[in-house]
Amino acid sequence: MELLLKHILTGNNNPPQGSISFDSSDHIRFQNGQNVSGHNYGCNRRLVIEKNIQGGEGYTVSIYNMDGMHPL
Repeated sequence: MELLLKHILTGNNNPPQGSISFDSSDHIRFQNGQNVSGHNYGCNRRLVIEKNIQGGEGYTVSIYNMDGMHPL
């Protein structure tokens, strides 16, 4: 994780490997810059930043809904 974070912070768009994940139990939904839902407490999500999964330059960012049964 530390190596990927170093590449992100220095602007390197071609990291050798790695991923970073963040878990959250709250989010606010925005549409066109406007808050449309308020807080969604208890809505578990995981944000993952990783080396481009298609092998190209850059990163892949994925958001997973962690509510219910999941293989992760």
